[in-house]
This record gives sequence, structure tokens and C-alpha cells, in this order.
Amino acid sequence: MSGDNSQVDEFAELLKSIVAGVMEMEKEVLPVIIIPREDGIYALSATQFPDKDIMFRAISQMRMSVPLLAFVTESWVVEGKGQIDCAPEDHPDRMEVVTVLLYHGIHVSMWSAEILRSGDWVGLGEWKWQDKMSGRATAVPPSWN
Repeated sequence: MSGDNSQVDEFAELLKSIVAGVMEMEKEVLPVIIIPREDGIYALSATQFPDKDIMFRAISQMRMSVPLLAFVTESWVVEGKGQIDCAPEDHPDRMEVVTVLLYHGIHVSMWSAEILRSGDWVGLGEWKWQDKMSGRATAVPPSWN
């Protein structure tokens, strides 16, 4: 699968659909690196890396050899607050989101959807394309910091 715009868009839609299905069934999305291949999709658990710095170095190296690569994770965000005086997961206005980072060539596209919870039901809000990270404090779950 090459990295032209139509395939990037198609892969992004496929990822969002997969993530929504996993969230509905599993109630969480573990951090994962996803690479499309001619014979299917290759998924690599990001929790196997000893820390996130090593994981992102690995992603940087992998993206040089594949046209498309995605990283999917949950995180907490605080929208529009700029700098905050506590960790995002401790802020009263925090939101739990799933984020999809899609690396294609030298470009990175990012989508996120709020995780909605009500009793045992878990779903996702509307997917939003993020054109910038300014004004958004973000923290990954402490389980794999």
C-alpha cells in the first residue's frame, strides 16, 4: 500500500472503524502501532517497549521503511486551557480520548475522539481531525509511562 492521499484517507477511515469496534468490545484501546501491508494489517503492541521514548524512536525508524504507519492510544486531554497547574489526568475538566497518529511520508495526521462511558457501555464521540496541538494538554495513561 503506497502513501498517496486516497490511500491515506482510506487507511485513516479503516483505523477509525477498527478503533471504534475495539473500544465497544474491549472498553479500552491499548497503545498499538499499525502498519498496512499487501496481505493485511500488522499490529505491534506498543506496551512491549520499555518506555515511550524508545517506542517513539522505533516508530521514527519504522516510518522510514513503510509508506504508512499508525500509532493508536488513549490519553487524557484538557482542551483550550493552555498551560495547566496539574497533570491532565488530575484536572477537573479532563476528557478521555482515543488518538490516531497516521504517519505518511514526512507528514503526520492526527484524529481524536472522546471516549464516552455510561455504566457498562463505552463508545466514541465524533472523530475530529487535529490540525495543531496548541491549547491542549495531553497525558498518556500511567500504565505505560
